[in-house]
Amino acid sequence: MWTSLRLTGTCSSQLQLMVLSDSTTLCSLNPFQVLEPVSGYVFGVQWSPARPLVFAATTANGSLLIYDLKKSRVGPVLQIPVNQTKSPVYSIAFNSKSDTLSTGDSKGTVKVWKLSQGLSSQIRGEVKLLERIAASSYE
Repeated sequence: MWTSLRLTGTCSSQLQLMVLSDSTTLCSLNPFQVLEPVSGYVFGVQWSPARPLVFAATTANGSLLIYDLKKSRVGPVLQIPVNQTKSPVYSIAFNSKSDTLSTGDSKGTVKVWKLSQGLSSQIRGEVKLLERIAASSYE
């Protein structure tokens, strides 16, 4: 199931987590979890390649949001201002070979962020926990 999970950011301030099955079309996806972390656009979203319960998002108000579903299913565990001017942050990318992620903002500034071990080292049973979270949302 882990490979069938999708994460999207929307222009209506939402992060949506959903399951894509063989019979699901993109038009009929129903999110199993909807988060509304900010007012304004959510531009970039990405799952951590190391931690299945961790994902990050970037926003129109210049924030980097990091979620850990093991710790909280309702809000980010970290909210970091990427720039002082609150310029939109359009892109995000986890580095699959290290404990860093990068952000890019509307001014052309790229920043590299070092993640704590807790956010970058997989916890035993994490994939199964994520599958249970997704499955329980449809019951």
